[in-house]
This record gives sequence, structure tokens and C-alpha cells, in this order.
Amino acid sequence: MNTNEILSKNANEITNEEFNKIYEELTPENQVKVLMKYCELMIEEGKLFHIKAILPTSGENERDSFGESVFVIVKPDAKTAYDNDEIGTTCTGILDNDSFDYPGLRHGTQIPLIMNGTKKPFVPYKWLFENYGKPQE
Repeated sequence: MNTNEILSKNANEITNEEFNKIYEELTPENQVKVLMKYCELMIEEGKLFHIKAILPTSGENERDSFGESVFVIVKPDAKTAYDNDEIGTTCTGILDNDSFDYPGLRHGTQIPLIMNGTKKPFVPYKWLFENYGKPQE
């Protein structure tokens, strides 16, 4: 099965074993395409959700919701924490757009999130800095 065949299937038409085997054989670029298509299908089925999060520009402002706003795909438990305005709950998500402030941070990247009450959740600045350096000015 090639990338186009995978992309043409519904999420329930391919087993986890088939997906994992095929996914491993794809180029990194095609892995992102397949992953994002799979996420789209899971969002349509109500198994994954979109939330907005912040990519802070410094460690000092990460809890102030100051930084680049991005869309993140999350599992139901993270969506529940987001809807309940939890503080300090950690989870992971998949970035659903490219970052402007961190040019190497691309859609399809798994990112850590910290829930921030009534403010948008944020990606820890330390993680961003260690993986992508200082934000672009």
C-alpha cells in the first residue's frame, strides 16, 4: 500500500498494525502527510480535537499567554482538561500549523502542553529553546 492509497482510506478501514507497518516505510515528508490525514479523520469522528495553545517567546511570559497562538490536535483527556480550565495538567498534542516564531517547528510535530486555567495552554519555553532555539524576532 502506498501513500496515496493510505490517504484515500477512512480511519476505520486500516488496522493499527497495517498503519504502523506502512508508516515506518514512508519518507519523513509522507509520514507527516499520512499522520495529518489520519488526524483529520479522527477529528471528524470526534476522537481527536483542536485547541489553541501558546508558543511563548520567553520563559518569563509563558503563563501570561503572550506569544504565538497555534492550533494543536489533542486527545479527549486533554480536551477535557482544556474545557475544565485545569491548571498545571500536562499532555501532548500535534501541532496543526507551522510556527512563525520558531521556523523549524512544523505542523505534525508532537509538542508538550501545560494547561493554564482560563488562559490558553502553553508549550514550555525550556522545551522550545532546547529543541528550536530562540524565537525569530
